[in-house]
Order: sequence, then C-alpha cells, then structure tokens
Amino acid sequence: MEWTAIVTRQGQLHRKWTTNIEVLYTGLHGLSVQRFQLKENGQSYIYKPFATVADVMREVRVYQQVMPWLSEVYPQLIAYSTGTETMGNKEAETSANQYAIDVSASSGCWLILEDIGTLSHHHTEQVLLEMVNLMTQWHRIPIQNIQELPVQGQKPPLSAVKDEVLQNWEQAVGLLNGIYDAHDEHDEHGQGMEERSGRAQYYIPDPQKWDSLRDELRQFAPEESLVLSHGDLHTGNYGLNPEGRLIVLDWEHAHAALPYWDLYHLLDMSHPLFPRRMNPTLRQKLLQQYWQQTRQTIQFGEQDHRLSLDWRIFYQDYYRFAILYSLWMLLLIEWDLLQPQAIWPHPQLLAQRRETIEHLWQCIEYWPEL
Repeated sequence: MEWTAIVTRQGQLHRKWTTNIEVLYTGLHGLSVQRFQLKENGQSYIYKPFATVADVMREVRVYQQVMPWLSEVYPQLIAYSTGTETMGNKEAETSANQYAIDVSASSGCWLILEDIGTLSHHHTEQVLLEMVNLMTQWHRIPIQNIQELPVQGQKPPLSAVKDEVLQNWEQAVGLLNGIYDAHDEHDEHGQGMEERSGRAQYYIPDPQKWDSLRDELRQFAPEESLVLSHGDLHTGNYGLNPEGRLIVLDWEHAHAALPYWDLYHLLDMSHPLFPRRMNPTLRQKLLQQYWQQTRQTIQFGEQDHRLSLDWRIFYQDYYRFAILYSLWMLLLIEWDLLQPQAIWPHPQLLAQRRETIEHLWQCIEYWPEL
C-alpha cells in the first residue's frame, strides 16, 4: 500500500486503512500527533502532521544529516510527504534536496514514524543522569561534519536575550520579587506569591547586589565551543519506553549552540505543558556529571580540543546563562498573561511562572559564590 493512501487530502488518517487512532498531543498549529494501526498488518505507527513544507523538510533533513551520527535513541523515519511528493524510508535517505521546496501551507505535509511505545516521563535522578550521559555523546559529534546544521534555534540567541533582559531589567527583577504580580495574589490553596515562589527560603540580594548582578550579566560572553544541540529538550521530549530504553524525541530544532542550551532545558527551562521540579543538590550533581564526562577529548577536524573550561568557569557560566534565560522567560510569560487570548491557558502559564521563579531563586542563591 502507498503511504499516501492512508492520509486524506484534509490531512486526516483514512479510516478505511487505519484503526485504533489515538491522539498523543496537539501542537500550536492545532495539528495532532497520533498513534494508529494499519488494518492490513496490525502494525502501529506514529503520524505527525505539519503546517508547511518547510516544517516537514526541516525534520527530514535532521533525519538525513544529524541522526546518522547519533546512537539509536529516537524513532525511525518510515515515510514523509510534502504534499506533492511522498517518500518511503529508503527514498527519504537521499531525496530531500532533489526538488524545490514550497514553503506555503499544505495539509499534505506529514511524517510516518516508528512507534516506540508510550513513554514514561517520570524524570527520576537516574533518568536525568542518563540524559546527561547521552547529551555529552551528541555534544561530542563534530558539528562541521553535519551539512546545513543551523546556527539558530527556535529561541533567540544569548546576545538578543541579554539585550532584552538588560533593557527591561527593572520589570524583570520586579516580576521576580512579585511587584508586578497582578494576576493571582493567591493561588487556589490561599498561598501568596512570596510563599509560593519560595522567596523566604532563598538569599535575596539587596539593591546594590542586584546592580552587581546586572553588570556581571552585561559582561557575560562565554567562550565555550559550539556543539550539536537538540534545541528543544523539554521534559515531554524524552522518557523511557516500555522496555526501559531512554528515547529522545523531536529533533527538528537541532542546531549549533552553546552546551548550556541543552543543559538549561534539562535542568531549569520551564514549559506550560510539562511541569517538573529541580533542587540545588540535584542540579549541582548533574552539572558535575556533565563536566566530568566532557573532559574527554573531542575531535574537531584535525585538531583535538577539550571542553577545556575548568569546573569553576563552567559552573559560573551555567548559572549566568540560566539566570539570563530565566529572567527572559519571566518577561515572556508576563507578556503572554497580558494577552486576551494567549496560546496557553492562564492556569498553565501561572504554573510555568511559579516554576521559573522557583528555579531562578535557586540559581540566584548560588550567584554570590560565583
């Protein structure tokens, strides 16, 4: 059977050929990733639709150019369609660059992926340590050997985030201190902002030290080499399959970035759909694990390099990076909360803000030691 036969012109799975259709999640464009079975063989697959040809081809190119360098921690690509052309998995290995890409919207843009089973997203300490070990493996891949690897991900680069945070410093610090907390003075349990954010538990800099932190962040320019970054390593994009194998999903935002970007997603980046908790002891343990693993030699062409920063510099730079991006996240969440029709429901945004504030206070607590 041709794969195009199972998808209608409206981008829906055809009930004549498929059964047991299960929506796994719905993305920002209103398109739903679904598990389904083929009636003819009973085999289950994952159907992932896209809004544009550019979107589907970004992920196809990652499968062609990045995935061959990785260990098998991801679902295999079975077939894909751009609306005008459909490829099976063998054809997909060589065909992505052989035709012009129409970047307009199309309901015929999709991937069919291997079904690796329902993932468990219980991020225990052991799972996080294993994720750090996997991360150091893909961070060792020579990025100059990956064709067309983007240098920009879906979020702004460090320089742009730093400029925005510094330009809106008083508002960002005010949000962290609860000054601008006009949305929910108390949550459903009657807890105020100060109690929920954990401010009483953490060191609170005086105004002079806030100024010192701002000056330090203004000068922050890490010298670390760029690495292959997953780009979107939130807690919904990795987990254990039913056999207990760690799987990392959704590599379409892979790009060259500082190693702190993946680490920040793993440790401190908040997401409205995938809440989690971090604590200072575990954060330190995971950072130490990463640093120890990345002291191994990395090949970049003919030269050998080490992720050569000593522990103290690496430790300092991670916390500066995390503080900057978390302040930026607070500004972004506040902007979303002020919109009459935000992408995410307000309760999810408020929960995301509480998580961001909690993690940010933990990072700031360590800042005087930097």
